[in-house]
Amino acid sequence: MHSLSAPVENTDIATQITELRQEHSALKTRLEELNASLHLTPSEELEVRQIKRQKLTMKDHICALEAQV
Repeated sequence: MHSLSAPVENTDIATQITELRQEHSALKTRLEELNASLHLTPSEELEVRQIKRQKLTMKDHICALEAQV
């Protein structure tokens, strides 16, 4: 019975990894857009810091999930 649940778990993990990579890519794109600007407003500067934190957290989560596969 345990062997039947393993492929489902790996599929769930693979799906999570794919979703996190897509979100990470979207954050990277937004960060590139902001960095292309000559001047950032204080709210944009805050957004840049938040995006960088989110990207690092997501990358750590992706690495942890990949270690489970």
